[in-house]
Amino acid sequence: MEVYDRVAKVVAPKKESLAIAEQELSVQMEKLNTKRAELKAVLDKLQSLNDEFDAMTAKKEQLEENIDICSKKLDRAEKLIDGLGGEKDRWSEAARELGQLYDNVTGDVLLSSGIVAYLGAFTVDFRLECVREWHRLCLNKGILCSDPFSLSKTLGQPVTIRNWQIAGLPVDSFSIDNGIILSNSRRWPLLIDPQGQANKWIKNLERPNKLAVIKLSDANYARTLENSIQFGTPVLLENVGEELDPLLEPLLLRQVFKQGGVEYIRLGENVIEYSQDFRFYITTRFRNPHYLPEVSVKVCLVNFMITPTGLEDQLLGILAAREKPELEEKKNELIIESAANKKQLKEIEDKILEVLSAEGNILEDETAIKILSSSKTLSEEIQAKQEVASATEKEIDETRNGYKPVAFHSSILFFCISDLANIEPMYQYSLTWFINLYTQSIANSVKSTDLQERIANLNDHFTLSIYNNVCRSLFEKDKLLFSILLCIGLLKGRGEVEDESWRFLLTGGVALENPHPNPFPSWLSDKSWGEIVRASNLPELKGLMNDFSPEWKTLYDSPTPHETKFPNPWEMKVKGLHRMIVLRCIRPDKIVPAVQNFITDKMGQQYIEPPTFDLAGSFSDSHCCAPLIFVLSPGADPMAGLLKFAEDKGFGGSRCQTISLGQGQGPIAAKMIDQKFSSSPLYYAPPHGEFQSYIDYIRSLPIIPHPEVFGLHENADITKDNQETFQLFDSILLTLPRMTGGAGKSPQQVIDELARDILTKLPPDFNMEKVMHLFPVVYEESMNTVLRQELIRFNRLTSVVRSTLQNIKKALKGLVVMSSELENVFDNMITGKVPAVWAAKSYPSLKPLGGYINDLLARLKFFQDWIENKAPPVFWISGFYFTQSFLTGVSQNFARKYTIPIDKLGFQFEVLEEEDTMSQKPDDGAYVKGLFMEGARWDREAKVIGESKPKSLYDNLPIIWLKPGETLKFKLAPTYAAPVYKTSARRGTLSTTGHSTNYVLTMQLPSDKPESHWINRGVAILCQLDD
Repeated sequence: MEVYDRVAKVVAPKKESLAIAEQELSVQMEKLNTKRAELKAVLDKLQSLNDEFDAMTAKKEQLEENIDICSKKLDRAEKLIDGLGGEKDRWSEAARELGQLYDNVTGDVLLSSGIVAYLGAFTVDFRLECVREWHRLCLNKGILCSDPFSLSKTLGQPVTIRNWQIAGLPVDSFSIDNGIILSNSRRWPLLIDPQGQANKWIKNLERPNKLAVIKLSDANYARTLENSIQFGTPVLLENVGEELDPLLEPLLLRQVFKQGGVEYIRLGENVIEYSQDFRFYITTRFRNPHYLPEVSVKVCLVNFMITPTGLEDQLLGILAAREKPELEEKKNELIIESAANKKQLKEIEDKILEVLSAEGNILEDETAIKILSSSKTLSEEIQAKQEVASATEKEIDETRNGYKPVAFHSSILFFCISDLANIEPMYQYSLTWFINLYTQSIANSVKSTDLQERIANLNDHFTLSIYNNVCRSLFEKDKLLFSILLCIGLLKGRGEVEDESWRFLLTGGVALENPHPNPFPSWLSDKSWGEIVRASNLPELKGLMNDFSPEWKTLYDSPTPHETKFPNPWEMKVKGLHRMIVLRCIRPDKIVPAVQNFITDKMGQQYIEPPTFDLAGSFSDSHCCAPLIFVLSPGADPMAGLLKFAEDKGFGGSRCQTISLGQGQGPIAAKMIDQKFSSSPLYYAPPHGEFQSYIDYIRSLPIIPHPEVFGLHENADITKDNQETFQLFDSILLTLPRMTGGAGKSPQQVIDELARDILTKLPPDFNMEKVMHLFPVVYEESMNTVLRQELIRFNRLTSVVRSTLQNIKKALKGLVVMSSELENVFDNMITGKVPAVWAAKSYPSLKPLGGYINDLLARLKFFQDWIENKAPPVFWISGFYFTQSFLTGVSQNFARKYTIPIDKLGFQFEVLEEEDTMSQKPDDGAYVKGLFMEGARWDREAKVIGESKPKSLYDNLPIIWLKPGETLKFKLAPTYAAPVYKTSARRGTLSTTGHSTNYVLTMQLPSDKPESHWINRGVAILCQLDD
């Protein structure tokens, strides 16, 4: 307790002190907490202010940064606007054009695909015609196309095209299209390249790529090809024929296969690696090759025949280089510079568009702005250079184009001579030869400071040079033809001759019948009147038919109608070519001298006097790479003259080697000939005189000799002249392209109407069952068998005519394929000729199409009348298909009637007084009509063969009685054995029956003159004439 008390006394004060201290602590802690709360509030407020300050500072920095960015963007935008501001109009226009192209893209690509796939092999005219037709068809079907459509705008790249032209591609649109077809086709190209233009272009274009040039005749061409395929270098296979080596087939078909991720191709027995960089070109020098379908489908055929525009530009370049070499050199430099500038501009433009079309904001791309800025500066510099170059080029072209008439004139000459190959395949003239001659004329023609005079000198010199050089290699018969082709070609180029009139002169128009009656049948033939009626449709001869009066007989009767004045007002109205058209209608036999006068008037006398053979001149034009080739006619041997010339040149003896390819008997025959001048009333050797006097005399002789020189009748000259006229026209027609027909109609319209007209007139086939019932085979009447055989032949012919006409109408409408046979029918009909497919099934005939159809219809009517009215009393012998069967039938009837072996029978001939009809048949034999005597006439009064009347080439013979009889009992009398022919060709071939296809028989006709007289006159009897 004591302890407790003692402790309690000590502890109690302490507890009190503790309680006081704790109370005081509690007060102080409360104050402390208050202060802490106040401090926290101040600190929180300070933190808030600091945070706000930091935010405001950051915002300030961001705004400053945005201000800087906006300033930079503004600056870049200003630079961009300044740089591209000039492009706005151009790009707006480009956008509008692209919008149109977008709308038309379907149709344009469709047309382009069609051209690339189908039209490469065709000529420029046919290609344009097809594209026009396709364009019209697309629009009709609602497919939008560009108008006008251009392949080069759709698939071409201007820079690429310019590079092609620098490499030698002609500048005309046809050649540019060819380049586009070649570059877009999936098949390897086979280029029809007679002038070597494509060959030269490919070599220049691919030279930097290590082009390999091979021929099928090269021994190692396959090895070269394999290497190029493997290493991806281009190959040009040149001068192929119409067949390709089977080795090339896998390559042409691109039969590539993969093995281990690598492409291979099999070439022959070898499998080689195939590089995708490999390119293959094939060229042929043939003008008009005929490739089989299995070849055509493997290649892309492209026609690289040179066009007038392309040739004209080449010739202008050659002439300018010779006449103004500094200008031409400058122009070529500008072309290359311009191409480089355009290429660079295109690259810059592509770069700018690439930058502009990149993702993101262009104003934020400093690098892009720098690229645009530098590109624009470079573009402006190039554009300035291009403007200067364009202005300089324009000035050069103005000077250069001063010589354009020469280039235009010369290109016409080239196409005139290139057409000669259609007449004779040997008449081939290369573009290289032509350009060499052109270059020589530039150097050798008379110089002049006056441009017009210089142009005239160049044209005259080159035309004459071409004429002389080409005539050297022409047959004599074709020299006048070449002159008129040159003349008409140049006149067409000057717009002085219309194609419609030129074609009419050559064909006389095409028609089946003439509704207008002949006003002067006594002297004007129906053929001539029909041509006059058709000629009246020509604008220059409108009204000729109505104004055709008896005064024209003066022209008809004139010995020189080509020099006789026309009746008024036609003498003043008709000039030049149309004068020849009128002459063709009335006196076609004098067309040749009229053509000569026409050429002399338009070009000069020298163009109807071909130069004589000049070995020295020919030698001077030749060189080591251009040998002289002599095309000899039978009996000619130039060896002696050649050896003499070699000796004169110092190459005689052993220096001139000869190698004989045959047993030349010319020199031996020459020794056996000893011919001297013979006396003649017209031509004689002039008396002794100076050399010049002989030359003057020879030049005074007429170019065309008169018939009296040969002791012939004047009519022989007419016949000969007519033949020359139509041979000339037929040859010229071979050189003409297919053009428009008459009256402004297309050839298709003309042929469609003609086919419809013929089909309307053509009767149905003969009913053979009915004929067999009406004309059964009986022993006593062989004519029944003759009739049936004739009808079978005519049914065969008419079925061919009918089917071809029906097919040609379908082909023109596109319902059937226009085969080569139908195309030949079309070409023959448009020129007024009988189609070859008809002629193969027809009787012989030389008539034009209109005359042939009328003759065929007359024959069919003759046999229809026979069927309906029994055998006629007078047979139209010319109407038989196989005339010999009729003669055999007449002989058989006689032989069976009198039981005489037919091989002992022959015919006697009695010319009756009746001209056309008889009342009844003869007891034996047959009456025949429809024959024409050529070279003489039948004298009705003396009843013998007599001389022809002037200008009467044929005499219609009266009815002739064919009297069968035993040849041994015939009485001999003075007669002329006149051969009877089906046509005036007077020649034929032996058929399978042993009969001639032309010769019929020989008629013994009374004559009061020896046979030799009529043989010299060439007297014969014809079943039909040629009109």
